[in-house]
Amino acid sequence: MQNLYVNNLKITNENFRGFNFVHQLFNYMPDKEGRTYTEDMISQELSSLKEMRVKMIRSFYGGSLCWDKEKNDWDFESEYMQAFYKNCKDMEKLGIEIGITPQWSFGGFLRGEIDDDFENGVSLRQSGFTVKDDIDATAENFRRFIKLSVEAFEKHNIHNIKYFFAFTECNNSMRFGEDRTLPMNVRRDYPRLIPLFDKFISALDQGLKDAGKRDEYKIVAPCDNWRADDGSEPYSVLVKHCLEHLSEKIDIIGSHNGYDRNADYRDDRYYSLPFIKVCDPMERCKDAGKEYWVDEYNVAINQYTGEKKLITNNDPYKGSAFGAMTNSIMNMGDVSNIFIWTFSDQQWPNSNSGGEFVNGVHICGYYRNLLEERSPRPAWYACSLISRYVGSGKLFKCRIGDKIYISAIKRHDGNITVVVTNYSEKQQDIRVNFEKSLDGKTFYRHLYNPETVITTPQCKIIEYDEIIADVKENFESCLPPLSVAVFTTEKD
Repeated sequence: MQNLYVNNLKITNENFRGFNFVHQLFNYMPDKEGRTYTEDMISQELSSLKEMRVKMIRSFYGGSLCWDKEKNDWDFESEYMQAFYKNCKDMEKLGIEIGITPQWSFGGFLRGEIDDDFENGVSLRQSGFTVKDDIDATAENFRRFIKLSVEAFEKHNIHNIKYFFAFTECNNSMRFGEDRTLPMNVRRDYPRLIPLFDKFISALDQGLKDAGKRDEYKIVAPCDNWRADDGSEPYSVLVKHCLEHLSEKIDIIGSHNGYDRNADYRDDRYYSLPFIKVCDPMERCKDAGKEYWVDEYNVAINQYTGEKKLITNNDPYKGSAFGAMTNSIMNMGDVSNIFIWTFSDQQWPNSNSGGEFVNGVHICGYYRNLLEERSPRPAWYACSLISRYVGSGKLFKCRIGDKIYISAIKRHDGNITVVVTNYSEKQQDIRVNFEKSLDGKTFYRHLYNPETVITTPQCKIIEYDEIIADVKENFESCLPPLSVAVFTTEKD
């Protein structure tokens, strides 16, 4: 019997926003092959988002959705923009807030320095911004685009866009033609990047002010992918810079932490890895009194080709890794939001193959692309349990066991949820002890077992399999190997 502890008198985070997702608002936009979801497919996906109780998504947005090359200006009534507005409305009906990345690649601002070939249609090159050899004019274009975007949102009654993320992996923007023999922090060329980054953060801030809506939107930045595999960047240079020099313009600090990679999902490292990658920026934000979000995160196997990723994403033990990562993030206390990369496999309007794209589909999701398969991946069943029942609220301080991980939350609706991941290869008896009596609450156990999980097109959340009544100081349960158990006082 392993004893685990929840100190329900000790709050480590007063407002944990839960587990949210990167999910591009592309549902009504055909890709290069003309493929797009049917209404039935869209309905299925929206139904699953509702059942998972997703609270926020982060999505692509940019000038290429509305750039009219002939008019040499943005058309906020374009076909792509109509599709974008429609998808925003879908999310609003589900109560989902949206954060948009108005310049997905910071390098797009600089593209004119090395490439004049601006493409029509949706592209990571954010059409309409860049003036070759004139960074000031480029920044002014971006400022105007932000103002016009906000005005267009107001015109179309889009009120669930609340956040602007700036800018995706911006610290990797200077690496064109890089010398790979140099350390990563040198290749990122911070002396050149930082003044440019400041200029475009200021343009974003001022564009919101120009629209008279600065108080209605929050800027999340720098959204950098700071960790250097060669060890040359022991802390986030841009997080430190934002805290010291841009604090009045940036409302929330967000930083990518990419993938936690390991040789095998069954190896017990997915609880410890987040502490290595997340703690430094989190602690810096805590000391500065700034909210900290992990704006992109996932678990993975040590492989980098799309074909291998497609295989390992279907490994049911990925759900075990997701459970351990969940415990880790919750137990850090000062991470207040996390966006999983990604909710589903998606076609991008400009999608192709290579990297994380296979057959034109971005294959990073827990939910499959419905044009290819109506059943989700096995790990979705763990992911959906955690998204639904962890929710948002106050995090408790917890003490883990030996390869048994625990985290707990008192949700804003008053329910208590405890997540336990058994990362041992053996069945384990556990006792969950509470510092303060729960005065006879009843818990319902929902169990993700990677060895028995069955995927179906119905995409049903795993139902409870055990009722534990009259809980006061503790409760006991038995967990299969590498399983994830969600104990909650909520009865569905």
